Amino acid sequence: VLERQGDLDGALTQFLATLGINETLVSLDPDNLDWQLQLAEQHNLVGVGLRKVGDLENARKHFQAELAIKTDLLAKHPENSRWRERLANSHYHLGVVEEALGDLEAAYEHFSEDLQITTQVTEQDPSNTRWQANLAMSRIRVGRSLADQGGEEEALTEIRAGLAGIEALTAQDPSNVIWQRDLAVAHTSLGRGLEQIGDLAAAMSAANRALALLEARFEEDPSDRESILVMSKTLNLVGRLEARRQRGDWARVAWERSMGYLEPIAKDSKDVRILDPLARVLIHLDRLREATGVANRLWEIGYRFPPFLEFCQMNGVLQEAA
Repeated sequence: VLERQGDLDGALTQFLATLGINETLVSLDPDNLDWQLQLAEQHNLVGVGLRKVGDLENARKHFQAELAIKTDLLAKHPENSRWRERLANSHYHLGVVEEALGDLEAAYEHFSEDLQITTQVTEQDPSNTRWQANLAMSRIRVGRSLADQGGEEEALTEIRAGLAGIEALTAQDPSNVIWQRDLAVAHTSLGRGLEQIGDLAAAMSAANRALALLEARFEEDPSDRESILVMSKTLNLVGRLEARRQRGDWARVAWERSMGYLEPIAKDSKDVRILDPLARVLIHLDRLREATGVANRLWEIGYRFPPFLEFCQMNGVLQEAA
């Protein structure tokens, strides 16, 4: 409840308190597998909470603790598909934080483990639509990770496969809002991949599909924070594409719209998912002094995502990273 209300510090305090209780229970009965799983899941909640308040290093420690517990549980009960699925989720979270800390190879390894495990559980039960959705998004994450390391063509193969998977699911159930948002993420990811290889027309087509999905979502719930983040990144992409097509006025319109989504949620934030796109848009809008302030905030909390640092350096922002 506190997290939904925006009190991230209060929520984190509660998560840590519950973690202490879980640790005590496990110490009293180490053979209780349910308590061990609850402890692992609480490490995940603490890790996510720490990431949102900018404590990336400690977030990684909690995700590593979560991964260790779940790996041990699965070694004892390899037939448990639900635990195997949760192990994949642990690898996803570790991939996200390793990426933020600048270790793209470690991030890719975790995203690949996530994909491998999710593929295995989906093959065991192809009718499980939740697992199918997880598989589609795992492929997209692997694709984006490959793109960040220069493997554009292989990245596009993974992203297109993920897009096809989530498209099939949304066709089955158009009312599923999470899948609709995931579909928007998939189209935006495809657009970014196509941008990297210079296919600007196809990239813009993908971005426009994402925008249409997101605008429909905002008609239902304009406060959906996850959709706000996707929308801001999609509009940033549209701005870059318009700029490369020598349509500077249209580019600025897209970046201003992106800023309109980000500014209300960015005040005092230390969440890298908010601050990274905010700094990029500020740079595009030539608001370099403000961009420098945001980039410095990211640097101070340990954010070292290489594509972000390179972009800042190219534009004379964040000289510490040089």
